Amino acid sequence: MKKLSIFLIASILAIVMGNNVYSQAKEQKEVSVDNMLCCHEKTYFGIDNLTDEQKKKIDKLQIEHLKEVNKTRALLKEKQAHLHTLQVADKPDNNEINKTIDEITSIKNNLMKKHEAYRQSVRALLTDEQKVIFDAKGGCQGMHNHKYEGCCRGNKNMKGGCQKQGKSCH
Repeated sequence: MKKLSIFLIASILAIVMGNNVYSQAKEQKEVSVDNMLCCHEKTYFGIDNLTDEQKKKIDKLQIEHLKEVNKTRALLKEKQAHLHTLQVADKPDNNEINKTIDEITSIKNNLMKKHEAYRQSVRALLTDEQKVIFDAKGGCQGMHNHKYEGCCRGNKNMKGGCQKQGKSCH
């Protein structure tokens, strides 16, 4: 009877913990490129006084940037999965692990450079006053981390962030 009770408690804990992990993973997946675009497209990094021409140029830069970095991010995820496979092997090959780590850091370095080039391209379109706001708000800083915290900082998904700002995501 005591073993059954322990087994039931352990089972219930496993289910509860599994649900929590699943819901966190689901929340992260819900933060899609569409949601990110919604937030940035409607608020333009917290700058309210952009001209229509500036908005069009920023939109074009953003789409081109996302097309480019999405491919690089996919490659990064593949390398990270490969690293994990190497790490959990029965007989891990440290040379191969180190080589994969080097590839991952190279990809991350490439992403950072692409992000900064995009940031500077957006910044070049702004007036001096707009640059001050852009720089003060971090201008794209949160946009390319995996939490997409940019202008909707602190919100777990962008649609909620846009709605809280009084913006429509559709």
